[in-house]
Amino acid sequence: PTTGLSFVDVDKGSLPYFKAEMRQGAWNLFMEDTDGTLGPVGKGPGFIVQNNDRMKAFLPDGACEWMSNSGNSVSSFCEGVCLRQLEIKPYGSGTGMFNTMVLSNQDGIAFTYDTLSASTK
Repeated sequence: PTTGLSFVDVDKGSLPYFKAEMRQGAWNLFMEDTDGTLGPVGKGPGFIVQNNDRMKAFLPDGACEWMSNSGNSVSSFCEGVCLRQLEIKPYGSGTGMFNTMVLSNQDGIAFTYDTLSASTK
């Protein structure tokens, strides 16, 4: 992984974001901003994420804001959050035995994931 990369005094239009066509077939897209130089002006460290319910299901309300770098951006910037990626492959997952998976957290928040689709559900 690349570390120590910073953008200083850069036009916000040239900062990274995810384009709408990038989400075709993508289940998750995210990029860590360790020092706050990739997100909106005045924001600190966080993550640029694909702007959909799947990526933001367990983040606090209002933690993310849409990035308007480009008219076709499908990105949100989530300041001060910590994301972790897990890969869950239940037994029988590619056989059509089930179509959804429900994950919940300690606060009782649950989200239903469509296991057969890379849609934004």
